Amino acid sequence: MSFSFYSLLMALVWSGLLILILHFLKRAAVRVLWVGITSLVIFSISTLLRMFLPLEFLHFTCVIANRGIFAWLCEALSAPIFLRVVSIADVILAVWISGMVVQGGYCIIKLAKHFRMIHSYMESDGEEIVSAAQWAANRMGVRADYRIVQSNLFLTPMITGFFRPTVLLPPAEYKEEEYRYIFLHEFSHWKNGDIWLKMLAEILRIIFWWNPFMYLFRRDLDQILELRADLRVLKVEGMENRSEYLLTIKKAILNCKKQLEFMSEACTVSELTTNLEKDTFQRTETVFLYHQGSKVRRVLMSVIFTILTLTVLVFSYMFILQPAYDPPKSEVEEGGKYLSIDSPNNYLTKNQDGSYYLIVVDDAGNEQEISVEKHIAEELIATGIPVKE
Repeated sequence: MSFSFYSLLMALVWSGLLILILHFLKRAAVRVLWVGITSLVIFSISTLLRMFLPLEFLHFTCVIANRGIFAWLCEALSAPIFLRVVSIADVILAVWISGMVVQGGYCIIKLAKHFRMIHSYMESDGEEIVSAAQWAANRMGVRADYRIVQSNLFLTPMITGFFRPTVLLPPAEYKEEEYRYIFLHEFSHWKNGDIWLKMLAEILRIIFWWNPFMYLFRRDLDQILELRADLRVLKVEGMENRSEYLLTIKKAILNCKKQLEFMSEACTVSELTTNLEKDTFQRTETVFLYHQGSKVRRVLMSVIFTILTLTVLVFSYMFILQPAYDPPKSEVEEGGKYLSIDSPNNYLTKNQDGSYYLIVVDDAGNEQEISVEKHIAEELIATGIPVKE
């Protein structure tokens, strides 16, 4: 198991492809229900893993040598441009690391300020809020060590905290039944571990801050997690209550839009509210279409898609693209560092103890016997060199 520039490049290519597939599947409620929301979460986690583990594995990953545009591009990036020492790749790496430090520092400062602000607030003690929270916590199996904070700084209900949940509420007024749905939804996020998934996605966004696919993935992941929370709430409460639940969600989003219109410029509000409306419509459509069709078919499609996801994840590690490299002629000639084995007459011999000898035949027909280790012999066999007993 090793890491290289080329394994990182393959991780970027594969993750970009997975993100585009996820975006396509997530855009329509019918496709979401066709593959299953749990399968989409597994697909999202697989995408995160592919980015977090840009590795190649000995005896498993096959190296594909390329002499085309890819090889030319790698050579151009490594060519020195400044004082014959600094290459284009060095400049790109410096910019990448600088951006990562800036993004990471800003995120840490913002996160610290966020938690410091939350801990400075008094817990909400409204009778309806406390009662609804206790009821929802019991329904979701959440421990009673949660906190509830209410402030006009929060646009919409949300939950935060990695080890102890804190529900953040805006000052909008809700009925106790609506508060119950709100707390069910937020506690569902907590039980699903969505905060941890979002944290991993944010870490990747910081590392690959220059990659537009990461911003697309983060937004799609947010919507998928919202859909999963919606369906979990309705599995607990029953589908017969979906209209009341969706009306509560719609009310919370409308309150959010009103605050955005008050706080922001019109051009900014337009984009934000458009996204809210599209996402809300999809959530509504997904909830109402959920129980249509056979449950057996949904489970079967979810299992098949999950198997396909894991198969693609494993397959993505099976090969890696690298530029072909020919050593200098002086190093291949007699007495040099390398030995040419391009002749089609070369072959391997296997001894009784399981060891191998490589027989190298030159143009004059002379044979040279070289002892090779078993794993090297296996790699030579994979390239087409025959074995003679």
